[in-house]
Amino acid sequence: MNKIKFGAVVSYFGVIGIIFSKAINSEEKNEFINFHFRQAFLISVIILSLNFFNYGLDNSIFRIIIWSISIFLKCIGIFYAYTNQQKNIPILGEYAQKWFKNL
Repeated sequence: MNKIKFGAVVSYFGVIGIIFSKAINSEEKNEFINFHFRQAFLISVIILSLNFFNYGLDNSIFRIIIWSISIFLKCIGIFYAYTNQQKNIPILGEYAQKWFKNL
């Protein structure tokens, strides 16, 4: 696996993956890595926000739904990154590209 593909795939592995991906991309500023970084960043922000909201509720069903959706979206993103496709993940991908275009 080449460095660009690795940087894009690793971005979907949580906060540590996002940091690692940004470090890999700090030298070359590859658009493919940035594309997947923005999507992974939005998924992580949403997961952390919903988990913070759920902390007060302590609803295990809500927690299961959050993690199921996030795992589904991350698997799609990893598949696209691994197969060298620059496609948006369902629903969130388009917003990630607009909102985080400067990242």
